[in-house]
Amino acid sequence: GQRSTQYTPKKNLEFLLWGSVSTSLAFFLASFQVHEKGILISLAPLSLLALDAPGFVMWLSTVATWSLWPLLVIDRLCEAYVCCLVIFLCINAMARPTQLSGEVTFLRSNLATVAAVLSL
Repeated sequence: GQRSTQYTPKKNLEFLLWGSVSTSLAFFLASFQVHEKGILISLAPLSLLALDAPGFVMWLSTVATWSLWPLLVIDRLCEAYVCCLVIFLCINAMARPTQLSGEVTFLRSNLATVAAVLSL
C-alpha cells in the first residue's frame, strides 16, 4: 500500500533546519582554504535542533568548537574554552529528556534550551 505522509509547519521547519545544517557542513568540508570559524555557520541552525536531536547536537558542537583550538591558543582563551566546554557538557547531561507520566519535565526542557543557546 501507499502511505500518506502529512507534513506540518513544524516538520517543514525541521526539514529546513536539517537542510541548512547539511548544506553548510558540506560547504565547510568540501571548500578549499576554509577558515576555522566557518564551522560556526553550521552550528547556528543545528543549535535550533537541540530538542529534537540532543546527542548529535552535543557531539557536533563539541567537535566543532574543538576545531577552533588554534584560534583559541592565539588569543590565549584555552582556560575559558575548557571551562565553557565543561559547563556545556554538564548542562547537556542534566538536560536529557526523561518521561514522567508522558510529559517532559519543565526543568530539563529549560536546561536543554540553555544548552542550545550555549552551543552558539
